[in-house]
Amino acid sequence: WPVLLESDITERENKAIAEKILDLAGDNQFRLSDFAVLCPTLQLCNEVKTRLDQLEIPYILRDDEQFDILEDKIKVLTIHSAKGLEFPVVFIAGLHNGVLPNSIKSVDDEEAGIALERERTLLYVAITRAAEALYLVSSKENPSSFLNEIIKLLKVESYSGGK
Repeated sequence: WPVLLESDITERENKAIAEKILDLAGDNQFRLSDFAVLCPTLQLCNEVKTRLDQLEIPYILRDDEQFDILEDKIKVLTIHSAKGLEFPVVFIAGLHNGVLPNSIKSVDDEEAGIALERERTLLYVAITRAAEALYLVSSKENPSSFLNEIIKLLKVESYSGGK
């Protein structure tokens, strides 16, 4: 059952991801190597990386190198670089209007429609990387319009600062 991990504010989303991973790994349900955090942009990957650094959680950023999928570290990568890969547990970050879907600057409706469909396909690619568990990460601030399309399929978990 996919989960919408919904933070009260956007700034807490990466903390919510980190704490959820620690909870799941702490219950011995999963190892760190089972987790992937997929982001629509490299900038967002770097923000996730910063939070994991602060909490001293081992990770590897796909853009640094080709990683060993079995290495006991969280994988942080862009959705584009996750194509063809599968992970037991996937967190999809950046589910906000302006991020995913990206702000579409277009002159005509048809072009805008095609661009929006490309963004929807990107989200689909991210969703289908999850083998066992899927967490869609957003906040009450400016959630992605795509979430409205699938909200009935999601279990919502609220996050407001945690431990």
